[in-house]
Amino acid sequence: MFFNLLKVMSSGAAAQGVNFLCVLLISTQFADSEIALFSKVIALTAITIVCMDFGCNQLIVSRSNKGVDRYVLIIKLSAIVSSLVLFALFWDALASLYNIPLDILPYFLFYVITTSLSNSIAYSLQGKGDMRFFLIVFYGRVITHFSILFLFLVFDASSQPYMDWLIIGCIVNLAFVLVFGFWKKQKISLERHDGLLNSSLKKSMLYFLSALAVVLMLRVDAIILGGISDEWLAEFFKVKAIALGISLVSTSFSHMFMTKIKQYTINGWPGYMREVCKAFLMFLPVSIIMLIMAPTVYSNLYGDISTSANYIMLILICAYSTGVITNPINALLLRAEKASILFKMNIIQLIIIYGLSSLLAAYSPVYVAMAIFSAHVFSLVFTLKYVRSHNVQIFRKIKASFEVN
Repeated sequence: MFFNLLKVMSSGAAAQGVNFLCVLLISTQFADSEIALFSKVIALTAITIVCMDFGCNQLIVSRSNKGVDRYVLIIKLSAIVSSLVLFALFWDALASLYNIPLDILPYFLFYVITTSLSNSIAYSLQGKGDMRFFLIVFYGRVITHFSILFLFLVFDASSQPYMDWLIIGCIVNLAFVLVFGFWKKQKISLERHDGLLNSSLKKSMLYFLSALAVVLMLRVDAIILGGISDEWLAEFFKVKAIALGISLVSTSFSHMFMTKIKQYTINGWPGYMREVCKAFLMFLPVSIIMLIMAPTVYSNLYGDISTSANYIMLILICAYSTGVITNPINALLLRAEKASILFKMNIIQLIIIYGLSSLLAAYSPVYVAMAIFSAHVFSLVFTLKYVRSHNVQIFRKIKASFEVN
């Protein structure tokens, strides 16, 4: 486990490191309005990419041993075309609502298309257990993207960060799609996976709605605080950049368990939970260090930390820490194609976050952080309870997927 985790964490750390350097430069060199605009553009691209993926990446992971299922390919291409049409039609309204420049539309659309395609390639490699090339595609493009952006920000302080981010991302994503899409050719399965197109479409729809809910939860600061105060949004953006260091660790565990899930599920639910507990014990010192050091890091980077920023920092670190347990368990649900369960869980999380934030965010951005924490705790309890009750069925389905494929 240790060496697999080290591979994923080192790749993730490099990606998070250059990402953080870019965020640091943007948050120190540009005004709050520019920081807020950058945050809004990132949020909008994330939502669009989810629409283009339409839940297909989760099906690609669970069905990729024989190549990309033809039904999944049909759904994916249809989702890309539909998303292009819808966002082109409603772009004026979206840009007006969030005060985003209209002229970024071509770069925006090209960026989301190439990102969606490169995501599919990465998840196909993950489903096949090819950790090496999965890490190269998934994290390598992020490292390349933000490394080039960092150089642009250093040598051209007068640039527009959101535009540089889009243009560089277009070029990097296209390069990765061309190189790994053709070199590591993904075989398209000519066989039906589970009988009917309707079955794949239903699952992809549920995965899409779940993924959309997750993105909306991740971008709640931009969506809720963006309509209240750019100053509050900029503060939350800075704090979140530091707190996401914990999310990097929990995401690394998730990718490790998903890529090596055949190995970790051999001994059933008790054996799997032993591995999850080992992972949590490895992570615990990191969480404690982050809780102690994060306010100091913020002060050194941005100056004195306000009371609200300090509370937001501590709450978000605690919230993201739950992912070390939740994410590996969610990997079981994904591999077993429990789309409806993931959908229910994420919808309830979304209601918790936006319900509390809508009611209380106008008083303080701290309440947004508290809403995020509440949703993460719910997710932890829900997944543990469900998988424990249905572990026999889930592990049988996972084992069968490897036997069939």
